[in-house]
Amino acid sequence: MKYFIVIYICSYMQGTECQIIETSKIFKDYQNCAVYGYSFSQSLIQNFPQEFANKYKPYTQFVCAEKLFT
Repeated sequence: MKYFIVIYICSYMQGTECQIIETSKIFKDYQNCAVYGYSFSQSLIQNFPQEFANKYKPYTQFVCAEKLFT
């Protein structure tokens, strides 16, 4: 079974909505998808400027879902 990932970038700031981060990645299994999600999230947060991260308190959410169609 193949999996795709949907990643959201969110903020703890009140009144903001999570935004989808576009990706077309397809994974051969759930584990590879989940590891990618955590790795991508870590890299994204680490690369925000410190002032931005401390002000907007960004975080990510992601889901790995089975790709039902080819």
